[in-house]
Amino acid sequence: MDLIKEANYIFKTQRPKYFTDYKHCEECNEHNTTLSNSHIDLIGLKELGNDFWDPICFVNNEGYLYYFPAFVRLAVKSGEYNYYITQFLFHLKEDRIKQMTAEQKKFLLKFLNYLMETKEELIESYDDKTQLSAAINLVKKLS
Repeated sequence: MDLIKEANYIFKTQRPKYFTDYKHCEECNEHNTTLSNSHIDLIGLKELGNDFWDPICFVNNEGYLYYFPAFVRLAVKSGEYNYYITQFLFHLKEDRIKQMTAEQKKFLLKFLNYLMETKEELIESYDDKTQLSAAINLVKKLS
């Protein structure tokens, strides 16, 4: 099962012109520039791995869905020293899930269950199991 390829297929969407409300403030503008200067296949922890300077906190729903395959890639490749699952779960908000198609929600539920089944020990070591379980229940509720 190649979840990264599947995410790229299911979440394929047109690249947004803007990823944030870039005129709002300097920080929004910087985050928009970061996201605009990268690509789904190239963006990584350098751009997204800082809890205190995270462009996904400011991204619009179109940008979130556009970059979703990158979030899947980073979560799949998460390990002890390159862990992204905390941020992946943090950004998985109800309004963003509601924007997803039925097919995207089905994939998301499958992906969350995959994380629980294959990375449970790692997820527990980062104290994310409760948040992952809550995300699974939220997706079920909204599907």
